Amino acid sequence: MENSYTGRPPPAMHPGDADSLTKNRRINQLYKSLMQCNQAIVRSDSEQILFAKICRNVVNFDCMKMACISMLDETGQQLVSVAADGDGTDYLQQLPISIIAETTYGRGPSGIAFRENRPYWCQDFQHDPATLPWRERATRFDWKACAALPLHRKGMVIGTINLYADQVDAFDETTRNLLIELAIDIDYALSRFELEAERQHSLKMKTLRVFMLELMTSELPLKEILLNVVYQLEAIIPDSLCSIMLRDKDSLRLRVGAAPSLPDFYNAAIDGMSISLGIGCCPNTIASGTRTIVSDIAQDPLWTAFASIAAKAELGSCWSEPIFSADAQVIGAFAVYHRSPYTPEKYDLQLIETAAHFVAIAIERKQSEAFLRKLSHAVEQSSNAILITDLDGVIEYANTAFSLNSGYAIDEVLGKKPSLHRSGKTPRATYADMWAHLARGESWHGEFINRRKNGSEHVDLVHISPVREADGRITHYLAIEEDITDRKNAQARIKYLAHYDVLTGLPNRVLLDERAHHALQVAEKNRDALAVMFIDLDHFKNINDTLGHSLGDALLLALSQRLQLALRSEDTLSRLGGDEFILLQPGANREDARKTAQQLMDIIKQPYQIGPHDLSVMASIGIAVYPEDGADFETLHKNADVAMYRAKEAGRNSYQFFTQEMQERSTRYLKIVNALRQAVELHQLELHYQPQISLSDEKIIGAEALLRWRHPELGNVSPAEFIPIAEESGLIMQIGEWVLRTAVRQAKAWHERGYTALLMAVNLSAVQFRHAGLPDLVMRILNEADFPPQYLELELTEGVAMHNPQGAIAMMNNLHAHGVRMSIDDFGTGYSSLSYLKKFKVYKLKIDQSFVRDISSDAEDRALVSAIIGMAKSLGLQTIAEGVETVEQLAFLRAEGCHEAQGYHYSKPLPVAAFEDFLAATLPAVRVLRSATR
Repeated sequence: MENSYTGRPPPAMHPGDADSLTKNRRINQLYKSLMQCNQAIVRSDSEQILFAKICRNVVNFDCMKMACISMLDETGQQLVSVAADGDGTDYLQQLPISIIAETTYGRGPSGIAFRENRPYWCQDFQHDPATLPWRERATRFDWKACAALPLHRKGMVIGTINLYADQVDAFDETTRNLLIELAIDIDYALSRFELEAERQHSLKMKTLRVFMLELMTSELPLKEILLNVVYQLEAIIPDSLCSIMLRDKDSLRLRVGAAPSLPDFYNAAIDGMSISLGIGCCPNTIASGTRTIVSDIAQDPLWTAFASIAAKAELGSCWSEPIFSADAQVIGAFAVYHRSPYTPEKYDLQLIETAAHFVAIAIERKQSEAFLRKLSHAVEQSSNAILITDLDGVIEYANTAFSLNSGYAIDEVLGKKPSLHRSGKTPRATYADMWAHLARGESWHGEFINRRKNGSEHVDLVHISPVREADGRITHYLAIEEDITDRKNAQARIKYLAHYDVLTGLPNRVLLDERAHHALQVAEKNRDALAVMFIDLDHFKNINDTLGHSLGDALLLALSQRLQLALRSEDTLSRLGGDEFILLQPGANREDARKTAQQLMDIIKQPYQIGPHDLSVMASIGIAVYPEDGADFETLHKNADVAMYRAKEAGRNSYQFFTQEMQERSTRYLKIVNALRQAVELHQLELHYQPQISLSDEKIIGAEALLRWRHPELGNVSPAEFIPIAEESGLIMQIGEWVLRTAVRQAKAWHERGYTALLMAVNLSAVQFRHAGLPDLVMRILNEADFPPQYLELELTEGVAMHNPQGAIAMMNNLHAHGVRMSIDDFGTGYSSLSYLKKFKVYKLKIDQSFVRDISSDAEDRALVSAIIGMAKSLGLQTIAEGVETVEQLAFLRAEGCHEAQGYHYSKPLPVAAFEDFLAATLPAVRVLRSATR
């Protein structure tokens, strides 16, 4: 058989191996995309950065063309894209997506996923009723399938991740499970961002409270207290300019209490301003007793009278918080300005509200003895636990939050030391560091692992400050505690995702790289060996396909546990994804690695009892050893991978050590792949044409186009070598299109010279034949050349046709409907079913040269060829024999009634000029031997 343009038979391959490897590579690629997404989750500092990385990583997966993440907008009814990547992002511009089921745009995949809190898998975009409102818009992007998965923050649905694929049924079970896992991990990240934002806010609030409490206990005059408060708020709220405005004694005018960052001319203009509703922020706030927020001063009517002076001061926004006295009277306003328009977040408002509250205390402390009552009230209502101890650490005061956090009643802790809720798990060094800071009169902050009264443990973030009298003497310690247990648990989960495989609990690639780097440093220092093994299970796809992925996952878990028990503590077994594992063995030489590999193979092939099933599985193992097979982990990993594939080629269920020959073969492979990428553009490809002869009159009736590649450095590369590489790398689509277009143009040129009955036969690769766009491509090329479709013959190998008979029938019917001829190449080698063969829209069978070669001497080959010719006649099909080299072969074929032949007996494949000479000598242009349409 001639494999995809080669003219020569390809190497034998076990049935199903190619599809299994393709599926495995696809699953592995999806696992790698998921791992990259997990890395993005771990390393991203914000939602926007994370979403961009997630979309970018997802579209690296084979059939995913575009990914986007959408969030609920301010109306609470529409989903708006906030991040996208891939081909076709234009599709998202002003895309209407609602979450309201009663609306036209609310019943699509995203609306359903958001509203029903479940993934929606649209396996056929053009026919799914849910996509109807968007089909016309999506036509130019050629979406074949899409998916929408809900995203959550703290258990609430807040948006969706959407994926668009160029294949129908793109979301198989494995893909769905992994995408669901990705959505869960994004949820963890969103919760982490929320927790981090809360932590930052809590830290700001704690810093402010600690600062204000220390400030309140100082003997500074009110003016300095207010200035310090303003400076502190400006340090906490980025790019802010703060001010404190006080009500004058007459209660009718404003006075500047503190505004160090605002221009002097501005302060002079507002000092003494009348307090009135509807004028400015602070006057309006004091007059109304409510918060005033102006996001854009230039556009807000409150600032009409002061727009020019605000512009001169370069102020873009202002928000103002009322300062209330103990009897609920407004005594001033705390204002925050920004240079540009700005809308405060709730955390900003909480900060200014807290600051305003403490400013009120500071003001009233100077005015009355109610200071202690207000301070106690503020502390009591704090969400953080607060303790005040004497210098020996005996508790003199504890607020309600401390009681709730520790589980102890306040009367149970007064007179005791905080050690009553120690867990014993906080390192002694932490306490030593704390007392060292306090002994120097310094504040201290850190983490304690404490135990509640009921025995449960929790983590507290603690800030302890000395409390000083007016003379600077320290009399007490003030401790503020915040329970950060949930935050620590979320961080631990994120860390686990970053370093361990979710299914097996084995180290993932990130942790493996870290351990490998350390092991190589030790090996180099000690001049020791180190072995890297690449373990890949044989035919594991069969288990997933027949019994399901859940059972396959259970088998992988059982296998990984079994392997771990057999390994040393210093060894690292890592799961890369799918059924691929990497074993890192420090100190292991080639003999040690050989023994380990044999031991692992024996362990792996022992039976497994998974539910009601008795299962067995085997593995192929590739081994690379430091330092002879590589000086770094990337090289060792790659070489072990190469050796593993050699073990599979050798029959599987075996191990192979990496060799130099493998390196050369791998290097050759990479050179060919890289060179092939430019072969078409650099005009290195050429078609040769082999004549096809009618046995009834010895005349030329057609030509088969065969691909040749001459590279300036690699020389003449055999099609048997580069065609499989082109198919595996995906380059065959580009090359195949070039072959088809070149052959059709050449046939058109020959027809124009008078050879109007000449057929052009072109081989199709399996990848081309299975592509849904093949009929459109063929007809576009024929139309470009203005070449009649009945003179084009597409050859399809029997093995490809029988891989998916129903799909082959549909594709052949499509091409036949356009007038294109189809023939079965290499007939007799692919185990065709006659029930399918009679349904194929073909007109010719090509007898494989492996049968023709020995028909003069081998009775079995003669019988097979006779049977094929006879069967073809009964089905009304033409026959052509390839590889005809002798007169004896020709005589037998003619006697049996074979219609046509090609081979070296007539001519080898020829370049265009040589073929035209052969054509002119054998078939003058003025003669037409027979119609190609008979």
